Amino acid sequence: MKKQKLNYLASRLALITLAFTFIVSCSKDDSDNNPDYVGTWVAEYTETQDDVTLDAKEVLTLTENSFIDEGMIKYPVLNVWIKYFEIEGELSVSGNKINVFPNKIGIISIDEETGWLAEDMTYYNYEDGEFDVLLEEFEFEESTEIEYRVDGNKLTMMQDYNMDGDFDDEDEQVVYTRQ
Repeated sequence: MKKQKLNYLASRLALITLAFTFIVSCSKDDSDNNPDYVGTWVAEYTETQDDVTLDAKEVLTLTENSFIDEGMIKYPVLNVWIKYFEIEGELSVSGNKINVFPNKIGIISIDEETGWLAEDMTYYNYEDGEFDVLLEEFEFEESTEIEYRVDGNKLTMMQDYNMDGDFDDEDEQVVYTRQ
């Protein structure tokens, strides 16, 4: 009787293991289900202000329904990247158009006397009065539609700022590389 019960349990365990193995092997990897725009993307460029040119980059992290856009400059003396702004929010996608809805902005302030960057980023939510001012400063709106195209490891974001029907003008296209 005891041997029969052990055989029954062993066969049930083998059946459960077999079923589990079958289900796991047939299920797709989550990364296969992600839309092509999902990932971390980087665009590098130079930024010139007051006759000073710095290396800069934008790190854009996209999920199916959210984004984080980080602006960084390379501090030449220490050869390190410093994040000076961050915009977070929600997004929705239809076809090749992404609608972004920023709801949080972080910025680093600069000490007027020393010229040094503050240690901590100050964040503003959409309820804060400064939020709308910062949106305008970063040339964002409460809702912005951006066309996109993914080609291999390149993401091109296109926005017709001057509303002339094309993306040929300066800064209307940004090309990111997948990280």
